[in-house]
Amino acid sequence: MPPPPPIELNWSFTTTASVTRTWQLMSDTDGFNRVANFGFMFAHTMRPDGTMESTGSTSLFGLKQVWEEHPFHFDEPNGFSVRRDFPAGPGAYYQVQVRFSEVSGGTRIDYSVAIYPRSALVRPIVALHAQTSVKPKLNRVLARCQRFLDGELSEFELAPPPLHKDAMSRLDAGIEAVSSDAIAKKIHRLVLLSPLSKQARLHPLRLARRWKMPANEVVQACLEAVEGGALAMRWELVCPSCKAPKNSMEKLDLERGQVHCESCNIRYDGAIGDSIAVTFRPDPQVRHIDLPIACMGSPGRTRHVVAQTEIEPNGNRTWEVPLLEGSYRIRAHPGRETASLQVRKDLHRRQLTVVVRGDVLQPPLLRSAPGQVGIELVSHQAHTVRITIERTAQDRDLLTAGRMLEVPAARRLVAQSMVSKSLGMEATRGAVIAVELLRGQTVARKQVSEELARHQPITVSEGNG
Repeated sequence: MPPPPPIELNWSFTTTASVTRTWQLMSDTDGFNRVANFGFMFAHTMRPDGTMESTGSTSLFGLKQVWEEHPFHFDEPNGFSVRRDFPAGPGAYYQVQVRFSEVSGGTRIDYSVAIYPRSALVRPIVALHAQTSVKPKLNRVLARCQRFLDGELSEFELAPPPLHKDAMSRLDAGIEAVSSDAIAKKIHRLVLLSPLSKQARLHPLRLARRWKMPANEVVQACLEAVEGGALAMRWELVCPSCKAPKNSMEKLDLERGQVHCESCNIRYDGAIGDSIAVTFRPDPQVRHIDLPIACMGSPGRTRHVVAQTEIEPNGNRTWEVPLLEGSYRIRAHPGRETASLQVRKDLHRRQLTVVVRGDVLQPPLLRSAPGQVGIELVSHQAHTVRITIERTAQDRDLLTAGRMLEVPAARRLVAQSMVSKSLGMEATRGAVIAVELLRGQTVARKQVSEELARHQPITVSEGNG
């Protein structure tokens, strides 16, 4: 008996925004789902083979429905897709496909959802849920997307709840500690009006760029707001693989050991100063923020990744990816093996081959012209492999602990209570040489280390990825 046809929901509309701006908004599926109010929840469990399994859950007719979360497939800024499998219940799986295409005066958005029922018998139940619950929510959120992209709304996500009297008094008093009146007013307005998702992780360098103000002055203002009690500072260990912040803490303490990144399935520590980021949020006595993740695999959560796909066990296929000029890293997951990709205007070739064999990617160095690049993926692995293409440039909006100490007032304003007793803070200047070894690793590592060690004083350290 053939499987029943899927229930399909389709939307097509245009916006005056560019493809790039449209991608920036809609690839943040975490914020999209939050506005849609789907009520998604996510969890991680360890498989016997050591890899991580991501699961999501929601409510269907009052019953909890759990699905297996597959990685998103996407290529910035053209679009993305995702599939979610239900092990039980009336739905077998569903797929979301979103594509953006440049048109005269803006961008065309094609958004589709296909829900596959488990059998013909339960198809009417699945169709009823799609029409009465899924479709109305998507109608509202997609209409809001269009209005925001067309400039009719100043914020896509919803406004925060108003502060109660005591919280408002603490905010007003705390802001008085900020020496710059202009920045103080902007921080005050941000806490009152910005969506909670923006307030949860305030990046001073990003704010400085948006406000067109000196970066050091905005960093100092945020630290002064912490001293006054309006804001709270958080230390975050940045995963060297996915670049996402993990293990956010009020007090910087690196003695508790390594941190596990569920997304990358690796462990790491914060021994490197630039792996420690500094963010701010309203003080809990001003506004308590606890936002659950509404989409675990959202492309918007890993902005440094420009494309992602999977290749089946022992598979072979061509992957079409649009790439701008610059330096990239191709990475295989699970594992952290990488190949370097240079995209240069002086080249003409746009056809590449990447082979996944054992623990390595071959060849270790690839070159291409910018534009639509066809990458033939060949896997000799017995399991599915996720492939990502990542920008290698550091996020210029990331305020590292080292960058923060460049602000003259930082050491005075960072209270000792924010740092473990075993740690100290000192601002120094020095030079760093980073060498990526692509061939002859054992011999080359020895030769590089010996050459560098001749120029004392110098510290030679080794790392991966």
